[in-house]
Amino acid sequence: MKDTFLLITTVPQSLNFYKGQVQVLKSKYHIEVASSPGQRLDTFGELEDVPIHEVPMKREISIFSDVVSLYRLFKLIKKTKPKVVHASTPKAGFLGMLSAFLNKTPVRIYFVLGLRYEGTRGFKRRFLMLIESLSCKLATHVFAVSNGTKKTLEENKITSKNIQIIWNGSINGIDTKQFNVDATSNPAIDKNLIPDGSFIYGYVGRLVGDKGTNELIDAFTQLHQSHPEIRLLLIGDFEDIQDPVSDRTRSLIKNHPAILYQGYQSNVKPYLKLMNVFVFPSYREGFGMVVMEAAAMEKPVICSNITGCNEIIIDGHSGVLIPPKSTDMLLLAMKSLRTQPELLEKLSTNARASIIQRYEQQTLWKHSLEAYAKITG
Repeated sequence: MKDTFLLITTVPQSLNFYKGQVQVLKSKYHIEVASSPGQRLDTFGELEDVPIHEVPMKREISIFSDVVSLYRLFKLIKKTKPKVVHASTPKAGFLGMLSAFLNKTPVRIYFVLGLRYEGTRGFKRRFLMLIESLSCKLATHVFAVSNGTKKTLEENKITSKNIQIIWNGSINGIDTKQFNVDATSNPAIDKNLIPDGSFIYGYVGRLVGDKGTNELIDAFTQLHQSHPEIRLLLIGDFEDIQDPVSDRTRSLIKNHPAILYQGYQSNVKPYLKLMNVFVFPSYREGFGMVVMEAAAMEKPVICSNITGCNEIIIDGHSGVLIPPKSTDMLLLAMKSLRTQPELLEKLSTNARASIIQRYEQQTLWKHSLEAYAKITG
């Protein structure tokens, strides 16, 4: 009988990081999944053919709700008796590691996908750092999604444990056969919104402040004044609870004639195909999976010079790195790729080859299974 491997995330959207990889892990383990309830949890369970467990968890600090979530996770682990509890995302990391520790689960893996305390200040920053430190302390093994994340954990003295990186980093690699321009159809978008000769910048992700959404809208609307042929294609949901965008930004996204807001899309490949340049001015990332996806689709990437992203994108080779929170530098980078076709072509050519060499999914999955098998026996 295979040992049970319980995979926990705060919200089911994060389970996309493990899509497909679960099938490889199933060759050695009996996989079960726990996350907050929702259609995406149900869909993940069906697609991956694994048992799912609904455990409501809130991203933000909520003492009463967190205690209830902890109790439910404790009861779930007590019932399922997994040999491995694997938790990622900050809230699930802490609650998962604590409930597994209390149940004396022998292998407790905390996989750090990003550091929520980055970008915060004062008491909130100190508190979030404490939570990260406790999650690592309660874990038997700590993994980080990127070398930059590992370095930050060490520099901030979050843990003294050995932090492991799988292959070249990332959580799930990239399926370069699927993320391939030649194998992707065009999206169903009204052609009247994209006149002939349009140049399309694009973004995929949550529409929130710390993803750089405000700066992106500011830079684009300024550039549009001198380049009326440009368009901005936005894929993602607004979030009103955690760091919402400004009222001005929201209004422009919904009303500016050159901004094409398409909301959340389960399949982003057709939209990536339509873009000329992918823009991702986030303040913080664990790695930046969507950056990999865009580069695999041969799109030059403009992204912040931050942890994770600056490992995927090589400045001047496969994209352009800019300081976070700088509308001026973002505008300059966007303008340079519109006005320098030779640079645009060079970055496009290099982007996909760089991803194939370092982050091909099947190779990453093989390394992941080997890493987990090594510590579970």
